Amino acid sequence: MVQVPESLFYKGALLDSFEQKGYVYSKSPPATAPSPPAPVSSPPPSTFLNFLEKSKNSIIDNLSAPASSPSEPSSSPFLNFLDNADHKKIIATSAFAIGAWLMPLNGGATAAGSLVAILQSIGAAGLTAGATIGTGAVGATIMAGLAKLFAERLNFNHEGQAQLDEFVKVYDEDKNSEKGSIRVVFELRDKLLTNDEAFDNFLEIFTLTYCTLDNRKQQFKFFVDETCVIDKMDIAEKKLEILNDHLVKNYGAERVDKQVQSYSIMLNCNNS
Repeated sequence: MVQVPESLFYKGALLDSFEQKGYVYSKSPPATAPSPPAPVSSPPPSTFLNFLEKSKNSIIDNLSAPASSPSEPSSSPFLNFLDNADHKKIIATSAFAIGAWLMPLNGGATAAGSLVAILQSIGAAGLTAGATIGTGAVGATIMAGLAKLFAERLNFNHEGQAQLDEFVKVYDEDKNSEKGSIRVVFELRDKLLTNDEAFDNFLEIFTLTYCTLDNRKQQFKFFVDETCVIDKMDIAEKKLEILNDHLVKNYGAERVDKQVQSYSIMLNCNNS
């Protein structure tokens, strides 16, 4: 199976949010706000939403159920749930159902803010794409479906991508580190460092995407563009300090390495 670039999700989410905020060019109007939640007595709005709720409850039941002995077959509610033929069909098509469930609420896959809404909805359901639903063959299918949505979103707006690069360039770096680790690089540019609201939005979207993907084996590198350091050294230092504090607060000081001389910060979550 083709490896999905981790940077795809971060770049897609940033482009989506920056379009919605008006920082970069958008080819479509912002996503419309979702309808208020239906009453408890109402039927679920979609098969996939029902699947998420059942999955969450089954996982909780599974964790609280006593372990079966080696001589006895497992009676785990979660395993029984997965063994159901109807549920297997739902799981097999869940990657497509993510989009089908959310797009009507958010104006289509190309509406500004739609990708952020997907990430927020996955988190609100008590799931993460990387841990709860992102393991094994099923998780690979779901992640591939999400990657397809994000890739299509990026391909839809090349002009917006070019403008996003003026704020922050996001890409995967060739790995020379230990096997299995991936490094996503964020090259912080002039426009991001001089725009406080855009910088705060960058921190928010990074955290949202990280939590949704559950990147517990991920490495990140943040560094300031050299031309910006020369022209606006005081601003660069201030923003790096804010970024450093944010990363330490959310991921722990032991995972954050601020390298002052190179104006960079490393976040190593591979030891989680």
